[in-house]
Amino acid sequence: MEYDCQVGKSFVTDYFSEGCAMLIKDSKFGFVDRNGNKVVSFEYDNAYAFHDGLAAVQKHQKWGFINKWGEVVILFEYSLVFPFYDGIAGAFQNGRYGFINKMGETVIPFVYDGGDEAFYDGLVVVLKDGKYGYVDKTGKEVIPLELEYDGVGCFHDGIASVQLGRKGWKTKLC
Repeated sequence: MEYDCQVGKSFVTDYFSEGCAMLIKDSKFGFVDRNGNKVVSFEYDNAYAFHDGLAAVQKHQKWGFINKWGEVVILFEYSLVFPFYDGIAGAFQNGRYGFINKMGETVIPFVYDGGDEAFYDGLVVVLKDGKYGYVDKTGKEVIPLELEYDGVGCFHDGIASVQLGRKGWKTKLC
């Protein structure tokens, strides 16, 4: 199968991930396999590559998730989502940030203003009322929402960086 890859017609937007590449055709997103065969119809307004067996797709200004057969597995009820990593994805619903599992169940409540999209060293950054904290995959606040920095980084090998003012980032052991 060949696709016309001229601007305005169709083009591959992403690398191959889990055997599929995202493609835009006539302003709609879909997916093809390594042989160029369409595996997911060109019907989505936006999309992310497959991660953990699911792809985030947008339709009518709402996001949900599909499998590699194009079946909707998590309904279109989120204003923004991020790809799944280790079975958990960050999402915004009704202006609040939380996390869902691959069955669409809430695993970390939608109570945050924002946060990182993936867990590192078992923790993810969350933001609420201008303060940062870190929660684990059960939603437990391991480092309470008390950090008043201008920015915080992800944990790597037990260490996270923080930003104080415009002077840059410093490493802080928490």
